[in-house]
Amino acid sequence: MEKSVILNNTLKAVIVLPSELFQPYASATTAILVLEKGVKHDFESPVFFAQIENDGLKLKRGTRVRFGNSQIEDVLSAYKKGKTIDGLCCTSIIEENSAWRPGEYIPSRPFSDDEIFEEVSFLIRSKTSVSIKYAPSFCDFKKGNKKRKFDCS
Repeated sequence: MEKSVILNNTLKAVIVLPSELFQPYASATTAILVLEKGVKHDFESPVFFAQIENDGLKLKRGTRVRFGNSQIEDVLSAYKKGKTIDGLCCTSIIEENSAWRPGEYIPSRPFSDDEIFEEVSFLIRSKTSVSIKYAPSFCDFKKGNKKRKFDCS
């Protein structure tokens, strides 16, 4: 389908909306395609890609309620200016047979020190608990005593 769309139209933008957009009624991936009708796609022209995770609403007890700041205004502004916002949107040249998934084009945003600390702490806790739980088996295995089996249940 993607190839047939750009044979007679120019792809200007692909904007993926939050996964819970139509919750609680439906769970569907929703994307907006911006096309210039009747003009064959020029593969030298950049296409705008965005992945909105926050539209300013959040699902709470089966109802979408206001929550935090929406990324929609940032995406619209970036689209107009052809600007990249790491982790949110960018412009990129697409190849003739490539997919139009924004995640393949948008650069990752850098993690904050707090996010890195939380992730490293989680990894240390999970690895430590595994090491403690299976320490006797690890020791036996290292000594060559293969009678003791790892019980990973």
